[in-house]
Amino acid sequence: MDLLTLSQDLLQLVQDQLTAQGVTIPDRVYCAPGADLVFDCEQMTVHLSRIISNFQGNDSPYPAPHAIRRKSAEFYVTLVRCVPTMEEDGEPPSPAGLTTSAGVIMNDAMALRVALETIDAQHSLVPRNIPTTVGQLNTIGPLGALAATQIVYTVEVVSNAAGWVG
Repeated sequence: MDLLTLSQDLLQLVQDQLTAQGVTIPDRVYCAPGADLVFDCEQMTVHLSRIISNFQGNDSPYPAPHAIRRKSAEFYVTLVRCVPTMEEDGEPPSPAGLTTSAGVIMNDAMALRVALETIDAQHSLVPRNIPTTVGQLNTIGPLGALAATQIVYTVEVVSNAAGWVG
């Protein structure tokens, strides 16, 4: 299984779902390496967090026979937005500005949740018989002038050239 292709497909599906919901997508949209991202500006990314053995959501403490060992890729989908910060004269952001940016982040959170649940329910990324999990959604920040919404999506992956069978 080519994880880059899987992540690119997931990114496009999320972008399509968010656009259908009327969410403004940042100009910067890409697949990123690693679990930690640099928040350069407003952006939307899909990045691989880890590969999990055996069971979705966590590594199993119980060894499985080699013949039935399963692997799952855990991806983060992250949507980063600008938020108000301290003015150059030391004036803090206005409560109205903070509330407006909080509303954008909260709307992004619900839109990402709905997008991933729709992708999962429609089996848009992988066939129906492939285990997937729409995981926890968190907000991050603000970090400087940026804040993010991040959701976990886990999907079983296979190593054989034929792909998923069943």
